[in-house]
Amino acid sequence: MEKKCCKTAKIDKYVIRKAIKMEFNVVYISDNNFASKLGTSLLSMLEHNLDLKVVVHILNMGIDVSNRNKLEQLCVDYSTKCIWYEANDIKKKLEKTELHMPVENNSIATLGRLFLSEIIPNDIDQVLYLDCDTVIEGSLRDLARMKLKCALGVVKDINYSFFKRRPELNDVNNYFNAGVLLINMEQYRTIMNKYNLDAFIKKDYLFADQDILNIIFKNDKVILSPIYNSMNRVRMASPSGILQWMRENEEELYSITELEKAHVAPIIIHYTSSVLGRPWEANCMDPKVSVWREAYSKTPWSEEKLTVKQLSKSNQIGRMLYKILPERIFFAIDYAVAKKKYNKL
Repeated sequence: MEKKCCKTAKIDKYVIRKAIKMEFNVVYISDNNFASKLGTSLLSMLEHNLDLKVVVHILNMGIDVSNRNKLEQLCVDYSTKCIWYEANDIKKKLEKTELHMPVENNSIATLGRLFLSEIIPNDIDQVLYLDCDTVIEGSLRDLARMKLKCALGVVKDINYSFFKRRPELNDVNNYFNAGVLLINMEQYRTIMNKYNLDAFIKKDYLFADQDILNIIFKNDKVILSPIYNSMNRVRMASPSGILQWMRENEEELYSITELEKAHVAPIIIHYTSSVLGRPWEANCMDPKVSVWREAYSKTPWSEEKLTVKQLSKSNQIGRMLYKILPERIFFAIDYAVAKKKYNKL
């Protein structure tokens, strides 16, 4: 596994530990709307990691009894321990708070990961946090064997640089995506306890908790290979195409070799929002849509119909351009459109 550190995290910030059917703690957070997506991610993770003793931790932000029973049955089918944490107090607290969440896919549930230090028991030293919109396509053994000495193991966010600029951050090249986080819980608790989260949450951040985590942990993270968080732009463009627009935006994210691995053989696929849609939408055009749907077909939700999303005129045009234009031209247009949208936020 390739290991790459940011400027503020040295290579000796973790060591590899021996893993023989070792316990591996995996955390999800979900409300009822994303329960079936959680189940899809969970099934794919368990299917590809039978050699690990996975313990699943679910922070419940409103999952109903029916969906909870389905998730519990999945864990029973794979002889996996599942621990539930009722996060009603946190949910009520956030609902009463005047939140500034300009991006449409931000939700109260996603803010739950800011409170992991209050919920996960103190005797658990390390966890892997996964967003529900992920699918696991390979072994997580290397992550299970990694013992962090800093707070977080993260993957850099593959996105346009203007989305990542914050007054509190002086280096957009080390801005990370918070959908996959390897967390040293002891370090995480120590650092989080130094901050007033209520004050942070009320601030006007574009990506809510992701921005907050980047600010808090800007000096306490290690960079992981992009195979552990293959985002939509990694799938939409060729590795050389991604490298081209990174250079044009003066970004230094990953090498072409690292991007090729994330493009061709990702371990964790992350279905972040894009003009191509998301895999639970019937009209999704994501290059890896079949991977998600194959996993979904094995879940207790497989009989439920996919969402039919009405596309805006701009989305319809974007999809048409993606089909017919060379990628460099498409991404030049996509950049301009995204910048215009960003300026209106």
